[in-house]
Amino acid sequence: MANQILAELLNGQTLEANALATVTRDCIVIRDSARQAHTIIALSQLSGMKRIRTTYPALLVISSGLFLISAAAFCSKQGTGAALPVSLSGAAFAAGYVLSRKACVSFTVGSGSIETANGSLSETAALIAAVQAAQKRLPPES
Repeated sequence: MANQILAELLNGQTLEANALATVTRDCIVIRDSARQAHTIIALSQLSGMKRIRTTYPALLVISSGLFLISAAAFCSKQGTGAALPVSLSGAAFAAGYVLSRKACVSFTVGSGSIETANGSLSETAALIAAVQAAQKRLPPES
């Protein structure tokens, strides 16, 4: 029954659809994969939204330390080729930091808030842009 209602709601009106949510001309449908449910928010009731980023700065700190050790090994007379493997390890930790960044969008409705699942930074940026574009299409309240 819920899938039939959702199909009718989204019938030809989808502005943006990704793993986090689907934006239509009138509402936002947020997927909750943990509970296998959907939350529907009317755009007219939406009072705010913000992106919440999640990063792991420890990976960046470890990477910086490894690059420092690599530079010391390169400058040392007794480094004996340790600079290259240590610098590659530092690059791997830096890549791990960049690849592990996640974000979610928090929608404020009334006095509460609803968050999407974690997704990539580009998915959250596309979702926010689609919601802002949909809000501009809404008729002004009288």
